[in-house]
Amino acid sequence: MAHKASTTRAVQGETSAYYYCLLTSHPHPGSPKHPSSERLVVRTELAGRGMSQRIESLLGASRSLVVRHRTTRPPDAGIPQPAPVVVVTDSVTAAQGFASRAVLVAEGAMTNAELGELGHADVGGIVLRHALAWELVTAIVTVGVGDRWVSPAVGARLLRRLRPSARGLPPSLTARERQVLEHIASGLSNMEIAEELTISVRTVKHHVTNVLMKPGARDRAHAVSMAQRAGVWQPVYD
Repeated sequence: MAHKASTTRAVQGETSAYYYCLLTSHPHPGSPKHPSSERLVVRTELAGRGMSQRIESLLGASRSLVVRHRTTRPPDAGIPQPAPVVVVTDSVTAAQGFASRAVLVAEGAMTNAELGELGHADVGGIVLRHALAWELVTAIVTVGVGDRWVSPAVGARLLRRLRPSARGLPPSLTARERQVLEHIASGLSNMEIAEELTISVRTVKHHVTNVLMKPGARDRAHAVSMAQRAGVWQPVYD
């Protein structure tokens, strides 16, 4: 990990900052995930000083987590971290390197090719630069508890690029489960899916469990990826 971190800093051209935080609330009331620790370390790998200052300001104003200490000194190599580490970066390459522990700050004006790359990138969260005030902390806390989060705008664009396949649904998925899967692809939480479909959160959890178990998906993002590869959706290019 030390080698990967040094490579990332070289790409970014910016010294890392580490924010040692305490979690004060759960990201999504309907999420099945629960924090394994009340502590969280937010590491920033950003290209510009202006963005670094903005991220620091948003963290300082957050009610979902409290920054107890900030430092630019990296943790000692080989010493286990006392809390999950979430890396906030504006580099796709760096985000892919940190994978499920990364939150990528993406541009809003993305081409279809760039959007497709983001859709297949194995990152924990994607937020839009112009929506940081509303999305950043939610994404950080969600990724910190081991879940994934994508900006609703990004999820909606990914979904609009997909159309139903002529082959139809796999026999193992019901029509309702497919609806739930489509909402998962849009980045909605269980609570939000329940509101969209006018059903209970408990029922949504049941459908989500089936959506994950039937194809053998390890998490929500994996289920969406597997559905795309299986032909549940086919890409629509502009």
